[in-house]
Amino acid sequence: MDDGEVIERAYVALATGDLIAARACFTPDAKVWHGFDGIVRDLDETMSDWEGIVANFAERGIDDVRRERIDDGFLQ
Repeated sequence: MDDGEVIERAYVALATGDLIAARACFTPDAKVWHGFDGIVRDLDETMSDWEGIVANFAERGIDDVRRERIDDGFLQ
């Protein structure tokens, strides 16, 4: 899938708190880069972040998103 559909599924899963479905949208060797601090996290580290978000925020959502295809993935 190169149209961003899998990213959309991941964010819907996170918004509903379904961490298993969110994780399934990523390859085991996925890297998640934080644009605000420049840190690259592996999937296990990212899952830990997501667990904290789901545990501490009853309402979650993503809005005002701009997504661009880059050579090895997407920039959002």
